[in-house]
Amino acid sequence: MRVAILGGSGFIGSHLVQHLVRERWETVVVSRRPAAGADKGSRSVSYVQWDGRSVDGLVSIVKRADAVINLIGEGVADKRWTPERKESILSSRINSASVLCLAIQQAAHKPEVVVQASAVGYYGYKYERKDEVEIDEFSEQGTGFLSEVCKQWEDAILPIENIIPRLAIIRTGIVLGSNSGFIKKQASLFKLGLGGAVGKGSQPFPWIHIDDEVGAIAHLIKDKAASGVYNLVAPNPCTYSAFVKDFGDVLHCPTFLSIPAWFVRLLFGKEMANEVILGGKIVAPRRLVESGYHFKYSLLQDALKSTL
Repeated sequence: MRVAILGGSGFIGSHLVQHLVRERWETVVVSRRPAAGADKGSRSVSYVQWDGRSVDGLVSIVKRADAVINLIGEGVADKRWTPERKESILSSRINSASVLCLAIQQAAHKPEVVVQASAVGYYGYKYERKDEVEIDEFSEQGTGFLSEVCKQWEDAILPIENIIPRLAIIRTGIVLGSNSGFIKKQASLFKLGLGGAVGKGSQPFPWIHIDDEVGAIAHLIKDKAASGVYNLVAPNPCTYSAFVKDFGDVLHCPTFLSIPAWFVRLLFGKEMANEVILGGKIVAPRRLVESGYHFKYSLLQDALKSTL
């Protein structure tokens, strides 16, 4: 099996490379920074630089791949959402998916499967009903900037759906890993005694351990029946308050601090605060579980112990 990973030098990509090496798959890391964060110690991994725009440069890569995984996209929580930042978040996703789509259309030999990244932000950040409805892959699109980004991101890859055997779209939650930016920031705050609930703390916290993120991607590649949308989140949803409590317990740090919603909106802007920090959906991995995937970390505290 020969796998090409677009965006293979990032947090998820570098862990995925290591996982595929253990699977003994030949892996090609395609990135603007191909040497960053990847497994340099394996002969089964090669690195190719790609500017993210050139179709010709990508055709030669995808035509030799059995599977292609596209993880490219600017981080949504790295910086405050200015109009320029929002444009960068959107364009980085649509452009890479569109170019990949064109490259596969032009390739003489097409991959057996394409795995396209997306996010649970597709489902929006507000509850459309008063009760807390669990969301699965058959639920409708939500509202908000991230929902629209995910919709356009997914639409950009759909033209190849009928010219390759399988297209899998993965809507991922918050990925927990020891070297993730999210965990590093949280750990720093908690160790200073600044860890605590944000807003009411009742907002859903859809999470997945990095081992299950990459394990699920490999599972979808191997499963010849896998196609369509899959939610990559752990099967036991929790609230942000539950995350804070478990995080504090694992680190043996206090979690008495409560950060008011108004301060979060002042710090990050109302739109970003509401969508990224104060809102959310309870998301279930229905189709992933039905496909036979078994989670390594289904409980949050176990995942945090492994991570921290």
